[in-house]
Formats: sequence, C-alpha cells, structure tokens
Amino acid sequence: MSTGGPPLATSHAAFPEPTRHDLATLAPMFGSRRRRASPPETGRALVDPWAGDALIPRVDFFIVGAMKCGTTTLRRVLGAHPDVHLPDRELHFFGNHERYQSVWRDGQLDAEALAEHYGGHFRTDAPVQGEKTPNYMISSLTIERIQRFHPEAKILVMVREPVSRAESHWNHLLRQRSKGRMPGGLSMPETLLDHLAENRRELEGSRRPDAEVRGTNILHRGLYAGQIRRIQRFFPHDRVLIGVLDDLRDDRRTYFERVFAFLGIAFDEAAVRTERDRTGDEKVHRLSADERSLLSSYYAESVTELESLLGRELPNWRRP
Repeated sequence: MSTGGPPLATSHAAFPEPTRHDLATLAPMFGSRRRRASPPETGRALVDPWAGDALIPRVDFFIVGAMKCGTTTLRRVLGAHPDVHLPDRELHFFGNHERYQSVWRDGQLDAEALAEHYGGHFRTDAPVQGEKTPNYMISSLTIERIQRFHPEAKILVMVREPVSRAESHWNHLLRQRSKGRMPGGLSMPETLLDHLAENRRELEGSRRPDAEVRGTNILHRGLYAGQIRRIQRFFPHDRVLIGVLDDLRDDRRTYFERVFAFLGIAFDEAAVRTERDRTGDEKVHRLSADERSLLSSYYAESVTELESLLGRELPNWRRP
C-alpha cells in the first residue's frame, strides 16, 4: 500500500536527541540564577530577582500529557476536589513561544503581561492548584520553562497504548479539519498513512529540536519513554507521577487514591465519580489492519523502553 512517501520507519532509534535550549537567548535575566523554594504559606505568590514587580503564582502541579491519554478525566476529577483549583481552560503559556516571550521586558517579567497570560488564571486562596496542558510533555524547552518558574511543582503524566492513542489523535484531527479549526491553519494529508509518512519525515529528516515538532505529529506524541526521561532531567523522580490509562479504567478508585496521595490531598469520593463530557468525541476513522500493524511495529521499541522505565510489563500494549 502506498504511503505517498518513503516507507515509515519501524523504529525511532535513529531520531536525534533533542538539543537543550539556552534560555538566556529568550530571557537574559534567567541566567543561572536559582529561585527560592515555595514558601509554606498557602496561596502566597513568589518574588525573584528576574521577576521585577511581577508576582509568580503558586502552582503545585502540572498535568503535562500525553494528549488523548485520559488527561481530561484527570483534570475533571481534580477540578471537582474541594481543595484543588485549576484554570477553566488549557493555558499553553509555557509551550507557546510568542505568548511566553511576550511577558518579558528588558530581561524582567512584565507584571501586567504575566497576569494577563498566566498569573490571572490562578487564585491565592486555594490549598492546592495546578494546570493542565497536554502539549507541555512533548517539548524539553517547555519543561525547562516550567522548572524555572516552579521548581517545586509536581508533574503528572498519563500514558496510553500508543496505537489506540494514535487512532484517537487522528480522529481528533479529522474533526478539527471538518470544522476548519486546524491549529495555525495547518493543512494535512487526506489519509492516515500519508500523514504518518509526513510525520516520519519531520522527525527523521528535519532534525529540528523537539520543541519545534508540530502538534499534529501523531508519531511523536506516542514516544513516551524519551519524553518522560527528559521531564526527569528537570524534576526529581519522586515529583513525577506516571499513570497508565489501563489502570484508571480497571480500578478508578485505586488510581485516584494514588493521585490524591501524590498531591497530598484527602481522598474525595464525589470527585472520583465525576465524569467527563464526551460530546464531540465520535470516532470518524477506525484503524485498518495495515495501519494498526504499522503503528504497532513502529512503537515496539518505545514500549519496551517505557516498560523498563516503569518497572512493569504492559502486555495489552503488544497486541497485533
């Protein structure tokens, strides 16, 4: 079957290791300065030399991805907890280069711009507050920015069998295209196989840093192990919780007991029962046998790496 381009690789071993970005090129006052740890007072904003008059809100945790892996359910349950506050929408502050750079003036944070694009979405009276933007996980630059602003934050990651995730992502893109809502006005091929071949060329051929990989790149989103390792460069392992969607589906209560304990909040039965609204999630395309086999082969090595990282096997992820 023709893919409209060179055959899709069955391994990501040849992908270049993303380069670290020099934040000094974006904000000279970052330099090597280390900010103070979060003070114990609930809700207190932080002040740093490079912050100027701006107040950086206290954010205790970030749901960073992966996309189409249950992060919306996680956000709804946590948002229903009486001790937790999250903004009503994904902020994309740390991952949107234009938005992030717009809050800097002469090497310091601009108080008004920071409040508009970031700080104004948080409260000072919430015992625990966080943010969910699934795009954060795919960029080491984004994770580094989060660490610079919130070095004591906790990171929540959710992963899902990558072939099923790819199917959900493709259906999401099809729905967006049908509504004329492709991000940045991007176009995409008509078929999934053509789109995957284009994804492969972007990852293997362009050799751009991972921060520049387009959000529509389905293949990149499912390479969890490398992305998690990059997160762990900036945040200690004990502040990174990796959840598997299978576990949530198999035992919802136990799954959220673990999440609540990680965040240091009491178990809340009513919050756990909160369900997400699945309106608009209708499946437009079901993977063919050829598409499923190709994706399964492609992700095989990454799944093995993730199993090693988690210290457990994921047998349901190895179906043909």
